[in-house]
Amino acid sequence: MQRDTYFTFEDIAQTTDVYDPHIVEYFTGTSDAAELAVETPSALQNLRFLRIPDDVRNPSEATGTITCVLTDNGLHQNSPAYVAVSYCWDSFNQTNLGDRISPTLTVSINEKGHVRPPKCSHEVLLRAISFALVRKISLIWIDQECINQEDPIDVQRHLRCMHTIFNQATSVIGLLSFEVADWRQLSIIHTIDTLDEYLHQGSPLENTVLPAFLDIGTVKFMTRLLKTIQMDRWFTRTWVFQERFSSMKVLTLLLRPSAELKKTLIAKGIHGPCSEDIPLNATSAFLLVATWVAVLKKNSAENLEILNSLEALHEAALSLCGYLDGFKIDAVVDAIMRGSSPKDMDSPADGFQCKTIFRNIESCDNRVISDRVAIFANVAEFHSHVNTTGRKSYSLSLLALLLVNNRIPLILVQREKSRDPPYVRDVSYRSLIYHILLLKEIQKEGLGGVDDDLEVLQRFLRDSESINLEHYENAKEFVEDLMEDKIEHRILDSLGKSIDNLGLLPVIPMSVTIGDLLEGITAQASKSRVALLRDHGRKIVRYAVDRGQLPVGSIFLAFYGDWCWRSYFVDQYFGK
Repeated sequence: MQRDTYFTFEDIAQTTDVYDPHIVEYFTGTSDAAELAVETPSALQNLRFLRIPDDVRNPSEATGTITCVLTDNGLHQNSPAYVAVSYCWDSFNQTNLGDRISPTLTVSINEKGHVRPPKCSHEVLLRAISFALVRKISLIWIDQECINQEDPIDVQRHLRCMHTIFNQATSVIGLLSFEVADWRQLSIIHTIDTLDEYLHQGSPLENTVLPAFLDIGTVKFMTRLLKTIQMDRWFTRTWVFQERFSSMKVLTLLLRPSAELKKTLIAKGIHGPCSEDIPLNATSAFLLVATWVAVLKKNSAENLEILNSLEALHEAALSLCGYLDGFKIDAVVDAIMRGSSPKDMDSPADGFQCKTIFRNIESCDNRVISDRVAIFANVAEFHSHVNTTGRKSYSLSLLALLLVNNRIPLILVQREKSRDPPYVRDVSYRSLIYHILLLKEIQKEGLGGVDDDLEVLQRFLRDSESINLEHYENAKEFVEDLMEDKIEHRILDSLGKSIDNLGLLPVIPMSVTIGDLLEGITAQASKSRVALLRDHGRKIVRYAVDRGQLPVGSIFLAFYGDWCWRSYFVDQYFGK
């Protein structure tokens, strides 16, 4: 398979018809997630863990050998507290430990009563054990030990639920090789790591951490430090990206002190054979900048030079915390100033996270394209996967993945039903009502841009045997009534009927790359929706008719579904 993300779909398929058989073959090799044995959070009962012995309680006093027990599958079933470990396998080894690990402390594994050396390095295990003990957690999940690497079935089962394992962990640690060189770097990292405590305690940042960092030189140094940390090899691995992104709000990066800094720590009494890591909370790094900007605005002390420096720091901090990439600093600042917690935000400003996932995977060095497609599906939490066996194009495989998971914008058209192209779906009254209620919610939020669509869609209900929409405030209430069987069966039967000559379909411009395509999509409910006019919809239909994606005579009715094209994308790629 070719990593062809710089080519347009037309370059790859050598056709302008998205429904050409050469392209359609990519849409036929799909599998439901259940068939791939993708595990849900409740299915984590089949995992194995390393259990730290009860008698190892104080990391600084541990000596000799720590023998961890590899638990049986299913022994811990009810959402156990555990630490998941993310690291690069070949970044640490058993023979070249230097002075990193105390020679008085080693680790062994008890597997079904047989004590053996660990499969991963002592350094990896000791760092994980130290972190877990400090947080009073006794279970560790680490792939080299907890997956049977000699059993292909066990390996595949875990690969398909790896994102869930890291998402459900109590804590996730990223083991970096990066060394903190001196006391100045350590002090700044400590400030970042403890910022979250200040936020939770409601401490007046104006009187604590803020004054020390109104110095532009310090802010610029912090930016350089965060960028340097991100040069660690850990950030380049695609599987690590999945682990980092899936970790959400519980990721802590563990950095190592240099030999010189270690001497300073020992002199200050900050030392122990199992407590040599310097923690850096990824979310705190992101909150750091937004909090300072909020404080500056609150006190009317806006210094343009400082704010510009903080903007650069914000960009550096974003890359540490993968799941927050795509958030605009102003949105987070507004949340802080309203008293909301930015940690509760779970989607970027435009609501479409797939482009963020794509950009992050593109920056990684994994050359196995099927891995990239699988990781994309996992991180995006797609219900369906695509079978990449025998496929030659990475871009078309991703397009197929987006299509089968309904991530491509849809339009509602009136057309000759007997001439349906592939992927045109019938529209039922149930679907129409649900979408009308969603648009009314957007209208109430003052985002605009939906009035004409609403008028067109409601026209199809006026003469139908349907529900009085005045009873419903939002789409959720309608769905709840459907689920709880609160709708008359006479009406319920009519809701499932298709509306004559109406169809839903995605229209794909062939002159774009997969990256262009992802950048052009936004959520229906985002402010970008306002810019879409009905002329944009008519332009999309003309494009589709000209290229055989729709039959002649098709008429644009409305934008539909959860996603929309950005207005610039329509103007640029769907013609005049």
